Amino acid sequence: MTPTLTDHRRRADCRTSDDLIFCRPDGTPCDPNYLRKFVLYPALKAAGIPRGKGTHGFHLFRHTVASIIHERTGSLKNAQAFLGHSQLSTTANIYVHVDEAQSRRIAETISSTMLDSCPLFAQQKGSCEETVQ
Repeated sequence: MTPTLTDHRRRADCRTSDDLIFCRPDGTPCDPNYLRKFVLYPALKAAGIPRGKGTHGFHLFRHTVASIIHERTGSLKNAQAFLGHSQLSTTANIYVHVDEAQSRRIAETISSTMLDSCPLFAQQKGSCEETVQ
């Protein structure tokens, strides 16, 4: 358990091993739909993010985190370790998503690499028509 959760449990009224870390004042479970209905969904609406039935719950944050880790580190293994997946394929095929900006950067990287290594383009950096003539 993380130090933050350990500290939270230490300060809680209910501290036995069978008690919940996050619960109502009487120790009963929180309504799992409360945060979704009264916090997450209004936040999505305020941000103008459309949601579909059965989508955009709190589990979506795991996909977001995996995608951010992959984008910033370039490592699927880091995302896999952080999410605790036993199979890299689960992380790669289900959790990591490539957005439009990443796709554009990839295309630009490939394009510039190909053009820089092509003798026709390396000798004369002009338009395609100028280089072919």
